[in-house]
Amino acid sequence: MREEEEASRNSGKPHLLNLNEDPLLDRKVIYDIPLENPLTCGRRKKDSEHKLQLGGMGIEPDHCKFIQAEDGTVTIIPLCTKAMNYIKVNGSNVQNRDGVVLKPNDRICIGPSAIFIFKHRDRDSEASMPDTDEDPISFDFASEEVINVENAEQLEQEEIYKKQ
Repeated sequence: MREEEEASRNSGKPHLLNLNEDPLLDRKVIYDIPLENPLTCGRRKKDSEHKLQLGGMGIEPDHCKFIQAEDGTVTIIPLCTKAMNYIKVNGSNVQNRDGVVLKPNDRICIGPSAIFIFKHRDRDSEASMPDTDEDPISFDFASEEVINVENAEQLEQEEIYKKQ
C-alpha cells in the first residue's frame, strides 16, 4: 500500500491529500481522481459506495464529486444544493452547482473539519500558492483561511446593513 501511495504522489495524476492537525496523520491519506469515473463523497454509512466517506454536520448522503476532464482539469461539483454551504475552496463557499475548477494546492474543506489539498503535479505551474517542504500548506493555515473568509463576509454584511 505504501508503494501505491508513493506512486500516486509521483505520478502527476490528480489527487487529494488529507490535511490534519496531528503531524503523524497529516498528508497520509490519498484519494486519486481517475479520468474514467469521478471520485464521489458522501456521508459515512455501511452501504455507501462513495470512496470518500465523511461524518459530521452538513455532510449529505451524496455530497460532492471530483471530475477529471479529458484535458486534465478537475472540477469539484456539489451533488445537492444543501452541500454547497459545506464545501469551501480556499476558504470560500462553492457558489453554484456547476462547481469550481481546481488548481494545484487549492485547499478544500468539506463539512465542518475535513480538509484536503488538491495535488496535480502535471499542472504545478498553475498552482494557487506554493507548497514546499520548507513551507508546507498546513491544516492550521487552511482552517484559518476559512475563518478569515467567513469573518470578511460577515463584516461586509454588517457594512451593507449599516448603510440601509
